[in-house]
Amino acid sequence: ALLSVLTCTNEELLIYAVIAISRMSYDSSKQQELLLQRGAVPRLVAILLRLPHKEALEEVCLLALCNLSGMGVAEEAGMIWERGVSLRPGECVFHGVSPHTCGFASSVTLVRVSQWGPGQYAVSIEDFQRCSSSFWNSHGNKRAQHWFPFFSLGSCSNMLKVIKFSTRNVPRTKSLKTRVFHTFL
Repeated sequence: ALLSVLTCTNEELLIYAVIAISRMSYDSSKQQELLLQRGAVPRLVAILLRLPHKEALEEVCLLALCNLSGMGVAEEAGMIWERGVSLRPGECVFHGVSPHTCGFASSVTLVRVSQWGPGQYAVSIEDFQRCSSSFWNSHGNKRAQHWFPFFSLGSCSNMLKVIKFSTRNVPRTKSLKTRVFHTFL
């Protein structure tokens, strides 16, 4: 019944339904699988494409997609979303930034919705960890492996570490930071 609400046009009702989906899939792999099987992703993508300038709705849809992918992004994380630049026609890109409490790093989530054909979309979700320039400056002279395992990269201020997995051939017990959904709208 909750998924059928995602086809309505009432923005407030859509927001509450998407928040419920996000909370249900936050840390429950069973709920994630059930919602995926029942077509939650195509409906969320349809909302993103149908109502592109509704920021609050866009924000909760992106959070729900992240949680359906197994990332477990809390509402309290303070993630700030913005539309990115599309490099291909039929593609929507969103960047979500969530600062860490210590201030030295932030988490950047990239959600890309790409159209493959009429009614066919792929949703790719990637998570990056970004270290601030103050971190690199304060530890620039200490390039030992215990500070940062990628010591050969030096003091690059905008270095991004990409954690990318395929959804196939990876046991469900591992925490996946990237999922790709092929959806048919």
